Amino acid sequence: MDVPDTTYGFIGVGQMGFGMALNLRRKIPSTSNLIICEVSESRRDQFVKEASTIGKISVAETPRSVAEQAVSHLSIYLIMQILKTELNADRRSR
Repeated sequence: MDVPDTTYGFIGVGQMGFGMALNLRRKIPSTSNLIICEVSESRRDQFVKEASTIGKISVAETPRSVAEQAVSHLSIYLIMQILKTELNADRRSR
């Protein structure tokens, strides 16, 4: 599958989001930019150090800034809400 060369965003690279965002950075073209937003400075710096060896990384100060700059964006909160909805629907269908 060809992934377009564009700007992606990821909000939250904490305990759960770190691995997900790193995997995303590996899957998109190295020439694509991944913009992240993370409130923990140490976690943000750790992610940038590790992910910048794979491809372009930028840091946004706010989630709004990520949304304004990225063509596609994900947040760990959004992912968890989707999973919760799917899990509840699965339970109701049993």
